[in-house]
Amino acid sequence: MREMDFSTSFELWLAGCSALFGAAGMLLYDLFRIWRLMLPAGRLSIVLQDLLYWTLLSAGCFFFLLYANKGQPRVFILVCALLGAWLYHMSLGRLVMTAGGWFAKRVRAACKIVRNFFEKAIVMLGKICNNKRSEARRG
Repeated sequence: MREMDFSTSFELWLAGCSALFGAAGMLLYDLFRIWRLMLPAGRLSIVLQDLLYWTLLSAGCFFFLLYANKGQPRVFILVCALLGAWLYHMSLGRLVMTAGGWFAKRVRAACKIVRNFFEKAIVMLGKICNNKRSEARRG
């Protein structure tokens, strides 16, 4: 079996892809954070979301290493992924969370309006049904 030939250009490409993978992992986590802002839930829900996130990230890391580096883990790949995640978090991550917080606030407000509409409609239907029952008993 022939050993893999590593060139400088391949390693630079791999480092860049690793940084992008790390940034993508942080973007995925920000999407989970925005989801939590829209639909706050209990601890069990957060644990399940975190479990899903880490499962997706681990599978993504496995397939990234399998595809990009033919299954060979190398420390600099993980370092570059962490660096990409940190760079995303310090730059685009703040913008994404600002926009996501604004979006989550609007979604929650819209859900509240819809909920109030249906609550009022149910109360009104209940009153109509009670009035019809009362009229039927009298009549």
